[in-house]
Amino acid sequence: MKKPCSNFIRQEKETQYQELWKYDGHELLKVLPEVNVAYFTPISSDRLAVVLIENNQLSLYDINVKSNQKKKIIDNCGRSMTLGENGELYFVHKYSPESWFIKSYDLYTGQIKTVCKTIPEAEDFFLEKDKFIWMAKDQRIYKTTIQEGISTSWDNIFNLEDFPLNNIGRLCVIGNNKLIFINQ
Repeated sequence: MKKPCSNFIRQEKETQYQELWKYDGHELLKVLPEVNVAYFTPISSDRLAVVLIENNQLSLYDINVKSNQKKKIIDNCGRSMTLGENGELYFVHKYSPESWFIKSYDLYTGQIKTVCKTIPEAEDFFLEKDKFIWMAKDQRIYKTTIQEGISTSWDNIFNLEDFPLNNIGRLCVIGNNKLIFINQ
């Protein structure tokens, strides 16, 4: 039985560039010729969604690692992205300094749709069952329901101001009763 490859980002000592590598159980291999990979999400065994650092901004690409073809999805993306159960890629688009949106990218048609506006200046989100989006800001955790059209009504689910938390960032919901987050 063939073991799956493990992809990871490795910083080159001399150049300080971040490169995407994989370990297949036997050897280390560079996955992409591009350097300055900020983030990535596997789409399939042949495709990756990759955020590259270009000209001091983050740009999101759909890259076929077998043919090395790359298609730019959007400039000025955030650091958070995830592949939904519906096969669409969800990501943050920083349209302007004041307007940030969670958008979806259809991997087959290339169509981009606006899903909702983010919590102001928050770029980390968790997509739950393609129905809910969770975000955090300061000591509060919010949730919204994905609806037809743009949903921007965020419900304050948890206020953790009584705890020594003031900058909740990345988060994940596991099952019905486990919430994991990072206080940055």
